[in-house]
Amino acid sequence: MPRALGASADGEIMAAHIKLEITKTGINGEGIGYYHDRPVFVPGAFSEETILADITADKGTYCQEIGRAHV
Repeated sequence: MPRALGASADGEIMAAHIKLEITKTGINGEGIGYYHDRPVFVPGAFSEETILADITADKGTYCQEIGRAHV
């Protein structure tokens, strides 16, 4: 069962508007940044970008993000 980083009652938004530096590119082309030492996979983000991210899924060992803005 995934752990919540601060989930709402329905478990959707885990962390809103966190500054996230994308440091790598994943095997599927998604950007990867780190939040509390766990990777966050960001579709459509590029390495060396800094974004404002909304973490939407906490899978325990990694997180997923959708909806972002460039910083």
